[in-house]
Amino acid sequence: MLYYWVPEQWCAVTGVRKLPGGSWARFSPDGGVHLEHYWQAADVARAAEGGPAPDLGRVIEESVAAHLVADVPVSSFLSGGLDSSIVTVLAHRAAQEIDAYTITFRPEDQRLEAMPDDAVYARKVAAQFGVKLHEIEISPDIVDLLPRMVDALDEPIGDPAAINTLLMCQAARERGVKVILSGMGADELFGGYRKHLACMMASRYGRLPALPRAGVRFAVDRAPVTLGGRGLRYVRWAKRFMTFAELPEEPRFRRSYTLYDPDGLAGLLNPDLRGQVDQVIDGHRDIYTDNSLHDEVNRMCLADARLFLPGLNLAYTDRASMAASVEVRVPFVDPVVAQAAFAIPGRDKIRNRQGKLALKQVAEKWLPNEIVYRPKASFGVPLRGWVRNDLQEVINDVLVSGELVGSGMIRAGALDRLIQDERAGRQDNAKQIWQLLTMELWYRNARSMGVAA
Repeated sequence: MLYYWVPEQWCAVTGVRKLPGGSWARFSPDGGVHLEHYWQAADVARAAEGGPAPDLGRVIEESVAAHLVADVPVSSFLSGGLDSSIVTVLAHRAAQEIDAYTITFRPEDQRLEAMPDDAVYARKVAAQFGVKLHEIEISPDIVDLLPRMVDALDEPIGDPAAINTLLMCQAARERGVKVILSGMGADELFGGYRKHLACMMASRYGRLPALPRAGVRFAVDRAPVTLGGRGLRYVRWAKRFMTFAELPEEPRFRRSYTLYDPDGLAGLLNPDLRGQVDQVIDGHRDIYTDNSLHDEVNRMCLADARLFLPGLNLAYTDRASMAASVEVRVPFVDPVVAQAAFAIPGRDKIRNRQGKLALKQVAEKWLPNEIVYRPKASFGVPLRGWVRNDLQEVINDVLVSGELVGSGMIRAGALDRLIQDERAGRQDNAKQIWQLLTMELWYRNARSMGVAA
């Protein structure tokens, strides 16, 4: 519930453990287990920090070329953002026949979500470089698709972007495509998420006098997140920012991308679970501080490489694509690219409110500045439209009257406040509600298979 996925140090099934990435285990007949890591991101980051500056452009070009090797046709995701555009254009230079896939949304969903129209940029990239572009409108019957998605993900993963991946891979597979390239991983390694920039801004904001900060807090608390059926994206961001703006580094970073602060999470759960909440919070601190890096930006990037990337993005991408019988390859998630990324100091990744700067500077030789320096857009879905409209009855029938509430794990009153604040536009709780709904559906599946007690 904190992360909206299950990090590798935990498992959703009692008595089962995950084998960590980059490790092997030997199981003995007497029940003994010996575990060793053969590759760890922390070791790569430590060895690379302060090292010679890499030829980043060459490293990325070679990685994209290596990921094109296949016995079947290869395509590419193209959102029109920096990362997917780099991968698509470099792949097209190396293999002229490559085509690309992008997604669009219903206009009414875009308005409520306050989503930028990424397809405009995808079309521009495709037209300029001669890439054949396939557009897929995402307007699924989410009520029918959601249970299937939960089942395909195999464990509780509450990121609706998995649906984008599934639908795009399905469309590509229908056209005979079996391998698709993705730009995933660049944000984690090069400091490209809004949370990275926001945390650096928060460290400066925390040094302001108390009175101005109190005024900002007062104004943001009272601002609505929707007005006249239109989502107010900057208000959502401001409310999010205020939840971590005055915290120290590790809890600031944790709060910048997780769904609750410790008290908020504990308040939603049975009081007996407070100790479990503390363990999860301690687990994040242990991973974040388990390094010797001298650079806050790279400490955030390393934490993402150890938690966010493998636990969420790679997990849902792999499982959703496999559900459509498609292999997704990720050229940025490569040991050599990771080594190059951690050799770049944080000041060259985030500077003057510009994230992913080192990668953008390299990309200028491949892409027009309009694409390189366009505002960051996420691989999102019209989540608020789904939660407030399509899924309203499901939320009432499945979540509010569900097994997690019935068992006493989730407090009914706290859940009701969460839902009512979202529907009234007072707070932006769509992610929390979606995550809880997917967890309820996963739990029901697990119960039906005899996995969950």
